Amino acid sequence: MIGGRKTMPKKPNEDLRRYWGIFRDDRFAPADLWHWFRGAYYHSGGQDSWPRDDFLQWLALDTKSWIEPALGPRGGQGWRIAADAVEVCRAEEAFIEHTREEALAAISGVSVRIGRLYVEQRLAHPRFWEIVWCFEPPVPIKGPNVDGAGRHHTDTPFSFRALSTVGHSDLQERVICAEAHVSGLVAEAIGHHQNCIHQLNGLLNHVKP
Repeated sequence: MIGGRKTMPKKPNEDLRRYWGIFRDDRFAPADLWHWFRGAYYHSGGQDSWPRDDFLQWLALDTKSWIEPALGPRGGQGWRIAADAVEVCRAEEAFIEHTREEALAAISGVSVRIGRLYVEQRLAHPRFWEIVWCFEPPVPIKGPNVDGAGRHHTDTPFSFRALSTVGHSDLQERVICAEAHVSGLVAEAIGHHQNCIHQLNGLLNHVKP
């Protein structure tokens, strides 16, 4: 771990995340909102050809407690994300970066003979990064995944995932076990093919010229 385990920050809602991803802590005016949201507005049946009342009512900015008015230098209409919401978003970004660094630190120095180790955000929980070991067989290999689960096809990659908090020695042990599992299946495949070749050679030897 890097600097100890951090406390998970408050979770922004998806709407706030979207506004934060676009505007950060900058002020935004009706034209800015129009640029980013007109497609969704038209898709929902909107008719305005410019950010007029219907478009602004559709955005429902007054229902978003994390948005506050921010007049322009000449008094023009505008808004920004409120300071406390900005703090929440920045804390989440810092937490996401922390778990990424945690995962990178866990894989540094781990010896990998087969496959590769990398870090990836969890799709269901993008606030977290996790460690992925993956081996893509260059030829079809029969057998289950490293956790014993069935694989859909013989060319499906072998893989496992680990949390960013996994210890270095535990991760190394999991990699060794995964490699041993794949090596065993490869040995079985080689034995099977050698037996097939032996039988085919036997057929050839019995074929009359």
